[in-house]
Formats: sequence, structure tokens, C-alpha cells
Amino acid sequence: MTISLRAMPSWLVLVIAGLWLAGCSPPADEPPAPPPAADDAPPLPAPAPEPAPEPAATPAEADEDAVEMVPPEEAVSVDDAGVAQVTIGSTDQMQFTVREFTVEAGQEVELTLIHEGRLAAQVMGHNVVILQPGEDYMAFGGQVMIEGGSMDNDYLPEGMRDRVIAYTRMIGGGETDTIRFTAPDTPGEYPFLCTFPGHFGAMNGVMIVR
Repeated sequence: MTISLRAMPSWLVLVIAGLWLAGCSPPADEPPAPPPAADDAPPLPAPAPEPAPEPAATPAEADEDAVEMVPPEEAVSVDDAGVAQVTIGSTDQMQFTVREFTVEAGQEVELTLIHEGRLAAQVMGHNVVILQPGEDYMAFGGQVMIEGGSMDNDYLPEGMRDRVIAYTRMIGGGETDTIRFTAPDTPGEYPFLCTFPGHFGAMNGVMIVR
């Protein structure tokens, strides 16, 4: 039996036409693919290797910078003639090996300064200047350049020498200088220093007269 479209209600015709069109429509676009999982991400570059640590100083290298200090009780020896023998080392690290020594009032003193370093006197010169009692070695050392201290006068200007008991010349690496003087008759503490520019803050000590 043939059904005529004309015999159908108009609304039913529209429904059938809509269903037919829906069946003939192309499939909807597929949804976009999900982003790749974290496991699929490209690997990060490896971190740069850390620099190797600096090698530690060997005991021999450490010994080169070490300054062996002489205890005050070992700084003086007395010879058969009763002369006090004092040896003071000095280094390229701006250090005296003796910071204190004791002599008797009126005693003859023979003091030897040794430069144990390698640098020339113009670069790392050292001397020993023993001051009168009451002198401030810091003030004295700071005044040397103001008064005209130079290598020509061993950084001890002529106008300042009346404030001094005894002094060595300025020496460089490998050199020595020996002086002889009489210790003051007045017991007390007599400061000494190196008057090379900038050294007196570290290179200083005291001669004790008893």
C-alpha cells in the first residue's frame, strides 16, 4: 500500500524530512587531540657540571707563609763578655719573629736584623728602630713620611733621630744588619718598629729594660 505524502499531515512531513536530512549530514568534526602527557614532553637539558674545587694547599706551601715566632724568654742570649745577643727575623709577610726581648739596664746589646724574605728593600724593606721611652710607635711611624722619610735616609729622617735609642739600616730579602748599643740606665719599656711605609702597624714590639 502506497502512502501519499499529500495524505499526511504537514507536520509529519516536516519531521520525516528532518530525520532524512540528519541522516545524510556529514559527521561532525572530531574533537582536537588532547595535549601530550607530561611523560611525553621533550627531556630538559642536563645541568652544567660544577667546576672542580681548588686543590688545597700542601703542607709545604702552608709553611712558606707561616712565621715562626720566638718566645720572649728565648729571644736573648748572653755571651761570655756579658753582651746581650738579640736576633730579630723579618719576613715578606710584614712580620717580626721577635715582638719582645729583655735586657739589663746599662748592658751592651748586639742586635742583628735578618730579612728572611726575597723581596727587595725598595718593595719590602725592613729595619728596627728602638724609640725613647714615652714615644708612641704608631704616631712615630705615621710621621716618618711627613718629615721626609725615604730610602735615602732608611725611612728615618734626620730630624726624628733624637727620639731614637738605636736603629738598623733598611734591608731587603736575604740581607742582614747588626748594630751594637748600650741599653738605657732607666728601666722601662722601649717600643720598636719598622719604619718602612705602612709596616709599623704590624711590625712592632718592645724592648724591656730591667
